[in-house]
Amino acid sequence: GRIIVRRHVGSMTYSGPNLRTCRFSIVERGTFVVRKATGRYRGLHESGRFTSRLHGRLKKTGTNQCSSKIVAKRTVTFEIGTTS
Repeated sequence: GRIIVRRHVGSMTYSGPNLRTCRFSIVERGTFVVRKATGRYRGLHESGRFTSRLHGRLKKTGTNQCSSKIVAKRTVTFEIGTTS
């Protein structure tokens, strides 16, 4: 089955990039709702809050210099809600 989730970002914060390491992070917080569920998930009705954290690294172009090209990234999202 499939689950389609709609998220609404309420706030976003970011830090970096650190010019020595070219690392940066972005954190999004907001709400979500399950819009559609098929197969074994059919009938699932859930909504709640989410937090998504992206940690990444830009390409280093020199001493204390970074390009805009992302060379590595990892995103982790946590969703907490209630079902009906």
